[in-house]
Amino acid sequence: MSEPKGPLITVAFWLLGATAVCGVLIYIGALIFGMIAALPFGIFGLIPLAAIIILLFVVLRDQSTSKEDKYYSDNVDQ
Repeated sequence: MSEPKGPLITVAFWLLGATAVCGVLIYIGALIFGMIAALPFGIFGLIPLAAIIILLFVVLRDQSTSKEDKYYSDNVDQ
């Protein structure tokens, strides 16, 4: 079965992606502001949240700059 194509599908995916990104950012913002309001005990929640954000950044950076992954996606048939 082929994937649907067309400008409306593209716009729909962009809108879904933007909504997901905004929702995640709002959720993380609420977590951070809630933990700051609960200081000094909120710091125990900020530490793992910061670690998760750092690890997510490292994984996304490694995936986007990996020469081996790019080679296989360009040259190996599936």
